Amino acid sequence: MASRRRAGDSLKTDKKKKRKNKTRCEEAAELCSLVEDEQVKKSAQEAWSQRTCHRHGDLELDCHPFPHCIIKNFLASESFVESLQRELMDLNFHEKSNDLYKFKQSDDLKKRTEPHISGLRAALFGRFRSWLGEVLQVELEPIVDISCAKYEYTDVLLCHDDELEGRRVAFILYLVPPWQSSDGGTLDLYTTDSNFQPQSIVKSLVPSLNTLILFEVSPVSFHQVSEVLTQDKCRLSLSGWFHGPPLGRPPRHREPAVLRSPHLPRDVSEQMGAERKVCMCVSSLSRRSFWLLMCVLTFGFSLELSTPVHCGELRRWSHGGYTLLHDAEAARAEYALDLVLPFCGADWQSEFGGFTCYVANEEDEELLTVYPEDNSLALVYRDKETLKFVKHVNHKSLSDSANANSSTRGAFYDFSFVYYE
Repeated sequence: MASRRRAGDSLKTDKKKKRKNKTRCEEAAELCSLVEDEQVKKSAQEAWSQRTCHRHGDLELDCHPFPHCIIKNFLASESFVESLQRELMDLNFHEKSNDLYKFKQSDDLKKRTEPHISGLRAALFGRFRSWLGEVLQVELEPIVDISCAKYEYTDVLLCHDDELEGRRVAFILYLVPPWQSSDGGTLDLYTTDSNFQPQSIVKSLVPSLNTLILFEVSPVSFHQVSEVLTQDKCRLSLSGWFHGPPLGRPPRHREPAVLRSPHLPRDVSEQMGAERKVCMCVSSLSRRSFWLLMCVLTFGFSLELSTPVHCGELRRWSHGGYTLLHDAEAARAEYALDLVLPFCGADWQSEFGGFTCYVANEEDEELLTVYPEDNSLALVYRDKETLKFVKHVNHKSLSDSANANSSTRGAFYDFSFVYYE
């Protein structure tokens, strides 16, 4: 008599079939022969440990301004690369935008089952992770951390160091059409000063099809993706991190606080040495009578008993200008009244950037956006949980239509004052 199979056995069998189907579905990714060469691995290991430059065929290791490695023709099969590109372009992408970046990103690729995506993921976080761990002489964890990004016209990722708990090595695999430096989208590497702050760009890596770039995440690994300037190409890449024991980090440098002045009349012209009209405007914005007027406009009554202080500046915004949120800002945030008075002409458009965004601390969602409008005074009263930044001024600001009637091509000025009680 045939035995009766339990329902649990059937479920287990179905799971096994699914696992087999996934295995059959996965397309094995063959990596370049350099990764299999023991002599290359040994030479790279020695160069990395001694922080010296090393080159062998398609592999280049450089330690200036911080350790990074470039492997050209990383995937051995051209047809695999083409199929991988097609699978990635079929993914759903989400617009990502804040003070630091603007681009489109896919969901996490950790569980994607497309044949070439899953095949590459297995190779990267399998045998290549083992190879990289031996080169660095570090035990890298089997954590999968990978996504796909599309950078198109005016997309950008501004200067940052990638440091986050667990990240040890960052990687980028480019899947781009023929690309030139004039297209933008370069990976720019920064030197740092004695306070471990980014100083200047000393190396720009132009994206190239099937090229893998690795760099060690550290207190000095400052880099950016420069703004994409081409309007007819897509900078497609896979990126992520190999996790492992982090490098030590010195105490974070804190910038000195901006000098504040008593809100009293004074001879501004001597301090600024600026043109008379500018000095007169700054002097007016610095007077106590103006503060009292702003109190009435903002709160509906005058704060007669308060003795406010302020800091202010005249700013020029042009292509590439921006401000960022800093960790230290949240710690020392306080109640304040912001004043912005732009002079930008009628041609300035919101899509150029240069607008001020207000966000809640540790939140990405914008609470308020103040767009530059010529000779239009903006007053914003913010609490201790509200931070602000100015969005990156992008390449569209240089277009002919943007400057048809402008005497200052792609630029505008504003007075920016912050008043404290």
